[in-house]
Amino acid sequence: MRKKRKTIVIGIDGGSWNYIEPMMTAGKLPNLSFLAERGVRGVLHSTTPPFSPVAWSSFITGKYPSKHGIFDWNARAEGGHRFRRLSSNDRKATSFWRYLNNEGLKAGIANIPLTYPAEEIDGFLISGIDSPDGCPKKVYPPELNGWINERYGAGMLNVPAFDLVKTREGRSDFCRDYRDHDNAVTEMYMELIDRYGLSVFAANYMINDHFNHLMKEDAYIEEGLRIIDGNIGKFVAGHPDANFIIMSDHGSLRTVKTFYIIDWLKERKYLVFNEKKLRSLKLNSLLKKVLSKKTNLTGLGEKVLRNALVAPLRMAPRGILQTMTKMFGGEESIFYWPHLAIDHARSGITYCSAGSLGIYLNVKPDHPLEMACGERDYDDIRHALIKELSSIKDPDTGRPLFKSIHKKEELYSGQYSHKAPDLVLEFLSPYNIWTSGIVQKTGENPFWDNDEVVYYGRHINEGIFIFYGEDFDSACGVKELNIVDIPAIVLHLNGVAIPNDFDGAVKKELFRSSSPGFNAIRYQQEVKRAVNHGADDPDESSDDAIRKKLSDLGYM
Repeated sequence: MRKKRKTIVIGIDGGSWNYIEPMMTAGKLPNLSFLAERGVRGVLHSTTPPFSPVAWSSFITGKYPSKHGIFDWNARAEGGHRFRRLSSNDRKATSFWRYLNNEGLKAGIANIPLTYPAEEIDGFLISGIDSPDGCPKKVYPPELNGWINERYGAGMLNVPAFDLVKTREGRSDFCRDYRDHDNAVTEMYMELIDRYGLSVFAANYMINDHFNHLMKEDAYIEEGLRIIDGNIGKFVAGHPDANFIIMSDHGSLRTVKTFYIIDWLKERKYLVFNEKKLRSLKLNSLLKKVLSKKTNLTGLGEKVLRNALVAPLRMAPRGILQTMTKMFGGEESIFYWPHLAIDHARSGITYCSAGSLGIYLNVKPDHPLEMACGERDYDDIRHALIKELSSIKDPDTGRPLFKSIHKKEELYSGQYSHKAPDLVLEFLSPYNIWTSGIVQKTGENPFWDNDEVVYYGRHINEGIFIFYGEDFDSACGVKELNIVDIPAIVLHLNGVAIPNDFDGAVKKELFRSSSPGFNAIRYQQEVKRAVNHGADDPDESSDDAIRKKLSDLGYM
């Protein structure tokens, strides 16, 4: 009779062998070293683009983005130029834990992006970073909210404030607060695994990804990984008979500068702005900074006062913005969202994503291959952008900035490929792309110092995997997998047939001959995803806070 073993999946968001391997060699990651030396390790390839909402949606569904429909945090709203933030309700494919539940296996899912609003599950679900703090729909079942608040405190699921990373002292506090947060949620996860009698548990730790993006000093990357390593050790000690899968959604790379693509596109007339709206956005961001320092107003009261001040200041002499910025701006960069001021009647582009490195052309909603601005042909503008973007050179080395610029049809062919960006950029050089403006910034040079944007790392395709446990064959030769393979492996390991529409596959050589994983791979008909009618999309009142959270991480 098969021995029941739990499957525990631990995500190291942005995990990269480039960082982990040297630390393992130096003895700084004893728990990851233990698992890697006694298990199976290799490179886990991400999605295109290697971006958290896209990659984690592929982990959730076993499918690439053209089948699940998620290409970014945002998508074009139907019938206009506006882009709206996505939620779990936009995912067009069924989660792998639904197949587990259908076979009577309970699952727990924690801190995975694009799982808000939390869907019904036999077990529990705690939504990821893109969920509003304190919202009841952040978790399922609903009563779990009360249990978490009573046992661990109302702010238990909130990550530390990203504003702390702007100073050296603040980064130290941020690291301490994040360590305390991750240690506490690990204790909670351990308790919930037993409380709900789980067969499969999957949690994502984002500290590595956040530190890679936000922390200037490389030492914090190491500290973040040590924190994760310590918490992985707690799971291994608490569940010595479990099968463990350590994975990342994508890899990470430290960068040298930031390319502000908005300035570049503006200079070449691909983006045209309404200057009055642009000025209002800058004033609004500056006033928000001033009011936060000079008053105790928050929420609606602060917003009403800010809006009342913007109107007369917008009519003031043009130098007022520069004067106020010098007086009140301070040393920290003040960001604004320039996309809200695009003149769509004259622009060839309607949205540019820093996270997915995607450019969305300004097309007609009912004719997606025709330009809405009416000045240039769809194919002509793509061809021109590809040619000009390909010519951008690293000012220090002369190397091209981009390895490739892909048309969407070159990358995607599934049912939802029409939702993809019209162009997807692929970096060659160690640079970031940035799309939020800086109020204090003037001039036409699109290459910015990382300190100006407080952003120091980006994503790459190559992530990590480690398989450890009695069911895995440490002598197997598997060195590479794709992220869509992980849910297929989880299902097969737990005796569940793999949906026939999965893009992921199972390599039987991963398993010992004595393991049920070595049995013949079974398949089943796809189960269509049931719409979660009981959970609404995020409301506008929480949208600003989530947008700021994602913008601080360079995702928007």
